[in-house]
Amino acid sequence: MSMRKAKLNLLVFLLTLLISCDPAKKALNNSPEILPGFTLLPAPNSLDKPGTIFAIDKTGIKQPIGTLSLTSKSGIMVPGQATGKKSSSVAAVLNFLTPNNTNITANAASDVKRELTYKISLENCSNERIELLSISEELNKTKDLIKKFSQSNDLKNYKFYLITESVKASKLNYSFDTEKNGSIELKADFNKIINANPQVKWDNENSFLLSYDLQEPLYVYAKYWMLNIEAQGTGDTKFSMGEELKASDPIYVK
Repeated sequence: MSMRKAKLNLLVFLLTLLISCDPAKKALNNSPEILPGFTLLPAPNSLDKPGTIFAIDKTGIKQPIGTLSLTSKSGIMVPGQATGKKSSSVAAVLNFLTPNNTNITANAASDVKRELTYKISLENCSNERIELLSISEELNKTKDLIKKFSQSNDLKNYKFYLITESVKASKLNYSFDTEKNGSIELKADFNKIINANPQVKWDNENSFLLSYDLQEPLYVYAKYWMLNIEAQGTGDTKFSMGEELKASDPIYVK
């Protein structure tokens, strides 16, 4: 091996070691995943509570169907704050922070489909859930919901979902990896949102720390189960439990 090549290999090794020892990156890599199995909502809201059944058409539009008559169990996430890493696409994060009824076009160079892995903490957070064992009996009573929905909609054009668990928070704090995400284009997109949404602000722009103060607890994450439509012997149909959905990005549009 030539002396020049040996020096080059040593330089590559030292750079790799330096990057791996970056405290910010190490902290992110060592952070446990927050809310595993939960999906980011398109926007904070007060509607996506456990027991809610809804349909999504082929364009991603959500239509409410009804709510199961089940009492949710609530709990405060001790100590009322949850911190960990989460992954979502650039587009999902930008849309979540953008106010409703506001159209903000992302820079093409931001690569909105690219996945972001970031550290996030939820303040004043709590979860609500319904017991899976009690769902089947309630689904047996859903024939009227399906019948009403099918009167004005073709069931073949929709997928159906049930929210089984939701998480509320009053504030979200983000820490993005500046090496991967600190591009000029992406920072410009966040600045557009900050200009349009007074509840979003930089805590430290140089370190890419961002906060979203919702001012009141709203639903921000949810767990979904897919629902099947099952024929009954009476000729009616009902919903039945399918599979638990695994997705990081929102499953419907705002």
